[in-house]
Amino acid sequence: MDINIIFPKLNRTKKVLMTFVLCFSTAISIAQRKDTLKISISATAGLQFDKARFAVHPGDLVALTFKNADDMSHNIVFTRPGERTNVINEAQALAPDVAERQGFVPKSDKVLFAVQAIHPGESRKLTFKAPMTEGVYPYVCTFTGHGYVMYGAMYVTNGTLPAIQNDQNVPPNRRNDGTHDDDEHDMSKMGAALKTVSAAKFTPTSHPYLVEPPTIYRIFMPDASPASIAVNLPGNLSYCWDAGTSRLRYAWSGGFLDNADHWKGNGRFLPKVVGTVFYRSSNDPEFRVGKRTEAPLAQFKGYRLLNKYPQFLYSLGNVEVSETIAGAQWEGKGLVRNFTFKNLKSDLYFFTDVNDGMAYSSSAGQWKNGVLKLTAKEARQFSITMVEKPLTHPNHDQ
Repeated sequence: MDINIIFPKLNRTKKVLMTFVLCFSTAISIAQRKDTLKISISATAGLQFDKARFAVHPGDLVALTFKNADDMSHNIVFTRPGERTNVINEAQALAPDVAERQGFVPKSDKVLFAVQAIHPGESRKLTFKAPMTEGVYPYVCTFTGHGYVMYGAMYVTNGTLPAIQNDQNVPPNRRNDGTHDDDEHDMSKMGAALKTVSAAKFTPTSHPYLVEPPTIYRIFMPDASPASIAVNLPGNLSYCWDAGTSRLRYAWSGGFLDNADHWKGNGRFLPKVVGTVFYRSSNDPEFRVGKRTEAPLAQFKGYRLLNKYPQFLYSLGNVEVSETIAGAQWEGKGLVRNFTFKNLKSDLYFFTDVNDGMAYSSSAGQWKNGVLKLTAKEARQFSITMVEKPLTHPNHDQ
């Protein structure tokens, strides 16, 4: 660098000072380039990331390339420590149109960095500064139905990573990868170099994680519209909520879902219902407003979690409805559906199918010939219990 050519009119003192500034700036620029860690993570077949974990130093500048090498859409979302499951739940609670618009990434203070959902064959770049606080920062795909299976861990540390066989921050099937010596993850030995753990082969199973009810899958379901939500409840009870029609579609007992073919087929095969279906809804609308003959248009608004249970939000015309479903506390197979209605200004009618094999009771209203009639006041908050075994209940006529 010839300072006389760059600044020919400066005196000697200023030239010395300017030389120092330029050299110092160049050194900083070079150091910054050397400290940038280039990481590539791919979404691959079998609902997995090709890297189960990787390590960085606190404050490292990370240049991430996220590639979708699968044949379905995926995203990658980095969360605060311990918040992976909460972020998954927030993503699942997004209304379908909102989820699509946001790339299935919830707007949450639990999310640190993210690449929104990308299509097969696409790639995106993301540059971020690693947190200064050491810890385990999960990354996860929050695309519908993927979150509990497809995740990994970014370790921000100056120390040593745990042996992968004992690492509870990576998927269970990735802990048996015997191709790596975990001594190589000693950060004190490798300096600023980046070390990664590559993927083990994924073996499809019904559930690659422990199913602890209530468990929620936004997934394609048999005998329902494409916008379906499957929920497993305590007591070996499960149900399918059809967001396309804003109603309970069917319920079963004895198990949940067999997803082996679904995972293996990358979503091309529907999951199998495990157990016995004890209730199926008819094709007729359940609710009528004002008159027994008027069925308002139902529109799904999404759902939110209340104590881990989904509360479904939808509208019936101008009436706002929320519904939660729990297992019936009666002997037999059944459900309790809890409703709140807002902006209702006339009577409400709930129609049952007399041939569905269920017995019904309610916390309010009057039953007649399988139809529950509630006043606008009664319908503000009420519950309907439905079980296989006949019930004796003072406000039920069956």
